[in-house]
Amino acid sequence: MIGLDKLRRAVAFHQNGELDEARELYSKVLLESPNHSDALRLLAVLENSLGNHQKALALLKTGIKSSPDNKLLLFTRGIVLAGMGNFEHAKAAYEKAIAVDPNFNDAKLNLGALLQQEEDIEGACALYQDMLSGLPNSRLALFNLMRALTNLSSVRELTDLELKALVSGKDMLLKADPEMLQLVRKDTVTYLGRLANSFKTLKQEEHFQECLNGIVQAPTQTVNDLRIKSWALFAVGNLDAALEMVATVNNTLPLHRMGALLERNKIGALRALPKVDGSWPNPSSNPVVFAAATADYVSLFGVKFASSILRTSAALDVHLHILNPDDTIFKPAEEFLDLSGGRFTWTTEDVGERDRAVYASRRFLRLPEILQFCQRQIICLDIDSIANDDIGHVISSLVPFDAVTYDRPNEIYINQQVAAGFLAVSPTDFGLRFSNLIASYINHFESRGEEKWYVDQMAIWMAKLWFQDYEPSGRIKSAPTNFLNWDKSSQSGLISTAKGGDKNWI
Repeated sequence: MIGLDKLRRAVAFHQNGELDEARELYSKVLLESPNHSDALRLLAVLENSLGNHQKALALLKTGIKSSPDNKLLLFTRGIVLAGMGNFEHAKAAYEKAIAVDPNFNDAKLNLGALLQQEEDIEGACALYQDMLSGLPNSRLALFNLMRALTNLSSVRELTDLELKALVSGKDMLLKADPEMLQLVRKDTVTYLGRLANSFKTLKQEEHFQECLNGIVQAPTQTVNDLRIKSWALFAVGNLDAALEMVATVNNTLPLHRMGALLERNKIGALRALPKVDGSWPNPSSNPVVFAAATADYVSLFGVKFASSILRTSAALDVHLHILNPDDTIFKPAEEFLDLSGGRFTWTTEDVGERDRAVYASRRFLRLPEILQFCQRQIICLDIDSIANDDIGHVISSLVPFDAVTYDRPNEIYINQQVAAGFLAVSPTDFGLRFSNLIASYINHFESRGEEKWYVDQMAIWMAKLWFQDYEPSGRIKSAPTNFLNWDKSSQSGLISTAKGGDKNWI
């Protein structure tokens, strides 16, 4: 057979990472047989791995022209196109491969992943169910179907067949099925958490409780495991045990200590905070959007953040608080010049070099101060946010309120039960106490040099729990579910917020 020995040697070089040698031998095979489908496909795989996507596509085009029903060429074309972000053509390539071989499960898995990425969960579920009908004992098919169904369950009721598949996945995880554990790797607790939420949504109480028990009993292998296991303890009604479990990775206090903290750390006790320069918002009845960040963050996001709110929300003012001001990085008087006119103000504060967790929670430490000074509703937001529509309209629809939080009832991490990206408080006695308890919680750990990430989210959540238990007369409301959105590809939320590497999107 033409080039067989060369092809075998090329594959060996390829597998050993000797790519120049592999490319040379693949090319020699193609000199002898220009339409050799295996050589074309493998050389395309090699070129694609080096980022030479167009070369890879050209090789595959040659192969498919000669062998239009070669499922591996079609499948590889789908991989290359998907890697380039050309999802529509990638899906078409996978679909053609499946049309050639209806049992081509690798193509079904890749197509299903693309469908899920584009939020076509129904289509993904149909593919995985088709796989499972042909391979009823396939853990891989069940695992992928289970993952898709946990998303689908938040959209609609599951059919009996779909619910059966979800229960099967849960049972295998709880029984520590070796093949299923290999698929979830070290994320057993995460998948049980997602299943628990699905069963909760579907009102399948027995399966929900089984998942919670399984989570608590599972080995703890990661920090995320701790946070999910703590959430499970909270979900079964054992808050103190939950907080004690997660205390090594999150700032936690027993709920009964919150009242004493509130009384001990009133606004006067926060006088040790650094001096504020600049000016607080001008007298007005408008609510104030309040954000705080270091000078480098303000230089990146401050103007865009403030401009979007001033443009979309005519009834709101904006105040930015700059930590560690540095004129070599950002000169507020110059950069904010176009935002002047009474609706925009700014202050500065030098906190020195601290853990970034301190910067992240700083606006909540200053919240009681600005609330008491302005006597206006204060809306705390992340500075890496953009207002897509009128925030003021939504806030006014919630009046009267003492506090408004953004709840996350479907979160499986105890530190994510509320979002720190939004909090609104009114200048009522209760609103001031609520904001003061949050500030006192954060200050309790910061003053000891023990601050950790998510302390602001824990503070808001714990304050809400404490007031609901001990002062239920307060008007604590929840923001609408579409208020915040962390999906950079969508602006369906009233406020879009970018995190991590997505920040460049703003």
